[in-house]
Amino acid sequence: MKQRNRIYLLLLAFQVLFCWQTIAQTTHSTSATKYSLRICCYNLENFFDSVDDPQKNDNEFTPNGSYHWTQNKVEEKVKHIYQAITAMGGKECPAIVGVCEVENADMLKKLLYTTALKKYPYSFVHYESPDQRGIDVALLYRKDKFQVVYSCPIPLIYDGKTVSTTRDILYVKGIPTHSADTLHLFVNHWPSRYGGYAKTIAKRNKAATLLRHHIDSILQAVPTAKIICMGDFNDYPYDESIKQHLRAVAPDDVKSDELIHLLFPYFTKNNEGTHKYQHSWGILDHLIVNQYFYNAKEGLQISRSATIFKANFLLEDDEKNMGQKPFRTNIGMKYHGGFSDHLPVYVDIFF
Repeated sequence: MKQRNRIYLLLLAFQVLFCWQTIAQTTHSTSATKYSLRICCYNLENFFDSVDDPQKNDNEFTPNGSYHWTQNKVEEKVKHIYQAITAMGGKECPAIVGVCEVENADMLKKLLYTTALKKYPYSFVHYESPDQRGIDVALLYRKDKFQVVYSCPIPLIYDGKTVSTTRDILYVKGIPTHSADTLHLFVNHWPSRYGGYAKTIAKRNKAATLLRHHIDSILQAVPTAKIICMGDFNDYPYDESIKQHLRAVAPDDVKSDELIHLLFPYFTKNNEGTHKYQHSWGILDHLIVNQYFYNAKEGLQISRSATIFKANFLLEDDEKNMGQKPFRTNIGMKYHGGFSDHLPVYVDIFF
């Protein structure tokens, strides 16, 4: 009997110890990730108003232009983008959204202050770029979640030129609410492939080299900096602009000076990507971080991978190439009434 009681008490002691450790671990985990931020990126596909800007080549997006871009279409487009951003946030609207193909600040104001997004304290960072069509990048952010400390456009000047003729890279430095860490954000929309890959790759290589130079400058000054690069790079993860010039790879291929691509789980999957060309999906929209941020165990910590947001309403059946494809706004010059020709991506930060 005494032996049985001793065994019983020993088992009880182990149970108590196990429960105490479990509670302690749970409490520590909850404490360590009390706050979170969702950071998103979305190419909005020609987020234009319907007014002709004499300083830009935007005539196509006017009522009499080739897209017959009317105010009703503008309102429908704004409604769709607000719906996508709201849904992407999950339980609440996302803290930060990097956007591509925005014509001007007026369209951002219309999105943030005339839709249901006005319930949230959104603001934005935007600079007019020298892009001939008038499309820019911007950063939307919730002022209750993120405080902007500094921002600037980084002009991309091609070899042999003295001024920029394309969209800038946007740099934003800020501090998340309830955090002491600084977050460095780069929003990109690299030169397109119009004219063919071989004829245009040098331009994207130049953009990659420029971005990498600014990342290295930050890391040289602050090795523990936490950096996120996002946007439509118009190249795939295996292209030379990404692998050789930006030096961004999957985590299992990483070396000492390389960046980490957070969409790596999608690299080798068929029928997965952010953009579809004919029958093939591919990743043109990227979320890339520096190694210190990826491996951080304190302060701001980032998810080990990012997510392609594939909500059903952003997709439609692809009758020609099978499967599904992004439900886009225009097909050629014909109005199609959808959201965008790209799918958005996002990643979560915890602290």
